[in-house]
Amino acid sequence: MESITVRHVVAIPFPRQSHINAMMGVCKSYSSKQGRGILITFVVTEEWLSYICGSDPSKLNDNRIMMGIHVPFNVPMESTPFNGMEFEADEIAYDFYNEYGRKAGFSIRKDKKNVVNEFIVEHDHYLHLPSTVHMMPSQRKVAATHAIEIDLAHESGLRLKQSYELLSKQVGRYDNLGFTKQDHKNNLRTKRQRDMEHGEAASLGRYFSRQLKENPSYYFATQLDCEELITNIF
Repeated sequence: MESITVRHVVAIPFPRQSHINAMMGVCKSYSSKQGRGILITFVVTEEWLSYICGSDPSKLNDNRIMMGIHVPFNVPMESTPFNGMEFEADEIAYDFYNEYGRKAGFSIRKDKKNVVNEFIVEHDHYLHLPSTVHMMPSQRKVAATHAIEIDLAHESGLRLKQSYELLSKQVGRYDNLGFTKQDHKNNLRTKRQRDMEHGEAASLGRYFSRQLKENPSYYFATQLDCEELITNIF
């Protein structure tokens, strides 16, 4: 069953953090009991904008600031991060938060920061429905069975587009696959890179490397087709 989002608009002349926190507490309780997500939109007035920013609201195209806050409702407490939570390794922390994002309906990505000292459950962007979370960037993956079928289709001479369409028909439609056409292409590229480490292509590569070391003026070039397969070597 797909989740239903109920939209509430709250007009607060001079919103304070305590007002917002109180409203969030009420909405979390409501969404948990009703089994529905909630989008709260705070309408900030001209007076508040002028008070905070010291700017002239008449110069703005829209004299209101709309702050949309989305509250996940279908995530159990044991799967929800909290301040002070500790993990034994970075990958464990990533897997935990990635799973939380899947249940809550948003995608995550890695950056160079390793310390999280605050967790805010509310999100200022739309959350994905449970029926579509498997297509978020952090959740997409090529299953082992599909990887085998991709290899077989490639070895049979099917082009990437034909192979992807064939797999899609087997599962009903594209979004049932759990990965995109680009993921399909990346899977083939990764396999080719592994294959390049062995076999004829690898032998040619080593031969060219030796020739370049012995003769710096030695030149060679390769030509690839639209699916990045070697078609000619000059």
